[in-house]
Amino acid sequence: MRPLQLTIEGLRSFRKSESFDFTGRDSIAIVGDTGAGKSSILEAMTYALYGKTSFAGRKRELMNANETRMRVIFRFRVSDATWEVVRSARRGKSGDLTSPIAELSRVSEDGTRILEVENVTPVDERVKGLLGLDCDAFLRTVILPQGRFARLLVEDRPADRSLILRQVWRTDELEAAGRAAKEALESVRLIQAKAKATADGYPEDPEARLEHLKAAQDAAIRRAESAKHDELEANEAGRALRAAQKDEDRASGVRPRLDMAGLDQVQKDLVKLAERERLLDRKRRILEQRREKLETKRGQIPTGDGPSRKDVTTALVTLRRLGDCVDSAEKTATDLRTCVKTASEKCAEAKRQDEGAGAARKRDESHAAAQSRLKEALRSAKEQVATVKKSYEQWTACSASRDAAEKRLAEQQRKSAAHLVDLQEAQESSRQAQGEVATAEEHLAAVRRSDAAATAAHDLHPGHSCPVCRRALPADWEAPAGTGLPEAERAARAVRDKADTAARRITGLDSKLWSTEERIGELRADVAHCESQVAAARRRLAHCAGLATDGSPPERSILLAPLEDAQRRAEADFDEHEKTAVQLRDKATGQNAAAQQARQDAEYANRETNKARESAASAVAELSKAIGAVPDAYRPALPLPAEAAELQKVDTGPITRQTKLAEARDAELEKRQQKRDCLSARIDEAED
Repeated sequence: MRPLQLTIEGLRSFRKSESFDFTGRDSIAIVGDTGAGKSSILEAMTYALYGKTSFAGRKRELMNANETRMRVIFRFRVSDATWEVVRSARRGKSGDLTSPIAELSRVSEDGTRILEVENVTPVDERVKGLLGLDCDAFLRTVILPQGRFARLLVEDRPADRSLILRQVWRTDELEAAGRAAKEALESVRLIQAKAKATADGYPEDPEARLEHLKAAQDAAIRRAESAKHDELEANEAGRALRAAQKDEDRASGVRPRLDMAGLDQVQKDLVKLAERERLLDRKRRILEQRREKLETKRGQIPTGDGPSRKDVTTALVTLRRLGDCVDSAEKTATDLRTCVKTASEKCAEAKRQDEGAGAARKRDESHAAAQSRLKEALRSAKEQVATVKKSYEQWTACSASRDAAEKRLAEQQRKSAAHLVDLQEAQESSRQAQGEVATAEEHLAAVRRSDAAATAAHDLHPGHSCPVCRRALPADWEAPAGTGLPEAERAARAVRDKADTAARRITGLDSKLWSTEERIGELRADVAHCESQVAAARRRLAHCAGLATDGSPPERSILLAPLEDAQRRAEADFDEHEKTAVQLRDKATGQNAAAQQARQDAEYANRETNKARESAASAVAELSKAIGAVPDAYRPALPLPAEAAELQKVDTGPITRQTKLAEARDAELEKRQQKRDCLSARIDEAED
């Protein structure tokens, strides 16, 4: 992977958009002060590729704190192909990051971006496939963050190091190539063995072997054609032989019969046949005369004096079927009336159930209308309890803060008084030390003068000239002795040190006193501020709890008791309302179910009524059709109503009367037919 161009915006120290061009560079050094953003460039590359970084913090920490958008565009080249990955994220109003956006595009030679994949997971998988490294391996081998190189060399297990190194050097591709080569070698060896076995089966001279096989093939074709011709001739000969055999069998059967019947016998038979023919002609003439007489008698039987046998038969069949049609019509009409009654009852029940369901819905809706009021009352009670609790806690906290501030102020005032006493004592000690210093200085000056006089009077005697006044020393003059200058100087230094210590103590105590007084002023301001907060909290508590603005509020339990009671009453009212609402809803649901069932029953009853009406109409139509099918001579007069449901009881008397008439006519026609059949039989006998 070779980086080409990197654009960073909103990532760590890069607030505005910054671009880095790596094109045409083999080596790049990133230098700069601490915090300048050197490592952020590498972090941006890693984030663009994998959506992760070596930065231990969260992505919100990766984004610049002053920016609301972070975007990284990284263009790189892999295997002669140019790719560009874009990742971006935004910070919402709550401060949390929205879902990141990721895109991976292929860049053509002319710079056109062609989107390949989008969304985080597909982009991660595609980048991992392009680079051959997962994020952890990339960080350990390519980026190598500070302090993590040891993980690759020392800390990681050998298996982990091997996995990372295989990803870096892509040894898995070499291993795959080795396995493919081994498999190909096995295949080649198998093909080689098969080729050798096949080659061993080939003749030494393939051309000569081919010519021999062609000649053998031509000879086999000729033999096959000759055999086919012989087969056809054999089949033809077989058919001719079978036909000759049949002719021979028929001839052999005729020959014995011809031998058994002689010519004389044939002649006698012919004479007998001629005599019999004359007798038959005479008898035929007699029978013809008899047949003519019988036909005349048969023709005298009447045929057109009333309905025909066909009409009578049709009338009887139809009249006998009319009873069933009447029964069917009456039954279907009765069923229709029953269905109509049932459907009417079902429709009335459905209407009643619908009215009940509507009333239940109205009760439920009317009851539900009060829910918002009760819910609002419960919410208001809860809010008041919560507000009072919060206000009381705020007042308690402000009071505690005020008490603590007053306690701190008292402590500082105590310290200030103690510092003031110490300062006064130190000042008194300093004044005493200053007096001691003055006394010591005067004594040291006197000692110094005495010591100087003793030094000047060294080797002087009475009568000598005084080196100071130039006068002669009297006879009783004695040289002054030394007064202990070193001791006086040590005493003076000790007194001065004591005075300096007292002065420094005064300075320190004065500084402490000033600091304490300044802290007292701050604490007095804090106390005043706490007092104002306590007063404000007290006013808020009084406002939300309905208390007087002056005086301390009652205890928390006493203050909250009526409000909590009101909340419990509101909760009880709301719960009771909910229970009633559930009961009403259940009742409405049951009523709706009953109404729906009633509607379904009514619909079913209507469908059954329609079926019954169709059946009744069909039965009445069938009855009317059957009546119309009866011939006019025997058609009964049966008045039928226009509506099938109006059919009550059909008078079958006309059917009975017409049936008897048809039966009488049928009996008469039957007798005539029997007589006619008898004459026809005699005529047939005469003809035979």
